[in-house]
Amino acid sequence: MANHDVTLMYGSNTFQATPQSIRVHPGDTINFHLAPTSRVGTIRIRFRDRHFFHTPKPNFATDGIFHGGDGSVRIASMLTGPTTYHCELLDASGAVIAQSTENGGDVLPAS
Repeated sequence: MANHDVTLMYGSNTFQATPQSIRVHPGDTINFHLAPTSRVGTIRIRFRDRHFFHTPKPNFATDGIFHGGDGSVRIASMLTGPTTYHCELLDASGAVIAQSTENGGDVLPAS
């Protein structure tokens, strides 16, 4: 089981996930971090195909939303194809202050 670290960089009009794509096996974990020079805020990730993932957050299976501080995201089952996640940065009141395009990053089945 591997641990994948994804660094999120939110600029004034830009977004970058590094690495952009990761290849995963069931049981692997993904940890999301803000880049040191990123805008400041709380990370919110929306997984398109949430049934492949698991987090300690009780409502994740229903809403597919992960917040920074929720712990690691675990790959719950073998991906049947590529999937994506959408990244948002929230201010203290919960308003979106920066975001990725629809596909903030890609999660691919390990080959």
